[in-house]
Amino acid sequence: MRSFFYTLVLILGVQVSLAQNFQSVAQNRKIIGNDNMKIVKANGSNVPFKYHRALEAIGLISMGCTGTHIGQGLVITAGHCFDANKLRLNRSCEGIQVFWGVREGKQPTFVSNCKQVLVLERTQMRDYALFKVDKAPRVALPIRLNSKVPLSTRITIFSHPFKQPLTWSGVC
Repeated sequence: MRSFFYTLVLILGVQVSLAQNFQSVAQNRKIIGNDNMKIVKANGSNVPFKYHRALEAIGLISMGCTGTHIGQGLVITAGHCFDANKLRLNRSCEGIQVFWGVREGKQPTFVSNCKQVLVLERTQMRDYALFKVDKAPRVALPIRLNSKVPLSTRITIFSHPFKQPLTWSGVC
């Protein structure tokens, strides 16, 4: 369980670090090396069982980004997903929805509406947004900001690239 949370913290760090290259990502359709992401099957059978719970905490945001429910109706994503620059606090996000449980051939299991962007930063050093939803999914992936992940830790990445169903990197 401990390595699972380290993995999630590392995923967040990778998302923030790589966001600076977002435009080249959109052009190349990959971030690092080869694009070997696999579409997650509707029943999650092509993903190790230890990650099945996480599948319901990762959502497709209506503007095409991936969001992760971290608990208490809070969702974290990249700041570039919102049309803003620099640091913003307490911003409206009316009309934005999060579709939870979207996988290959599977409709969302739950839909939330964005209530408010609590903090958003999009700079050369940081790219993140934290927002509140009206109805939280029952599953959350809490993050620990005060721990360091060893360099040798194996990670896995889940995402909804370009409004696609959930994809998975395998274990890297």
